[in-house]
Amino acid sequence: MTQENLKNEFEFINQFKQLHDKEKANLPYHINLIDELHADENAHSRILAKLLQYKSAEQKYDILDSFVEYLKEIGNRQDVDFNKIKIDNPEISQEKERIDLWIKEKNKYAIILENKVK
Repeated sequence: MTQENLKNEFEFINQFKQLHDKEKANLPYHINLIDELHADENAHSRILAKLLQYKSAEQKYDILDSFVEYLKEIGNRQDVDFNKIKIDNPEISQEKERIDLWIKEKNKYAIILENKVK
């Protein structure tokens, strides 16, 4: 890489950062409550578990269903078959048996999540 190419790369990065900072300043909120609470991995797991356990008025697991649909989409791109997962009566637990977050239905499926902060 020539010195001129390197200079152009740095100019591009600088322009991109300025645009990024400008767009970020336009966002309505600049606070991450989970970060502000200094939540560790265990707290993240508890919060995510609560979200995944949410049932709508129709007794559907809307957030969990959406998460599984996302897994299906990702799996299809990577030749992994998540299409057999059907949410009926999930057991969602956190920090059991040294597993951060566990979503399972007996004799059907298990989804294990390993949480990492930062």
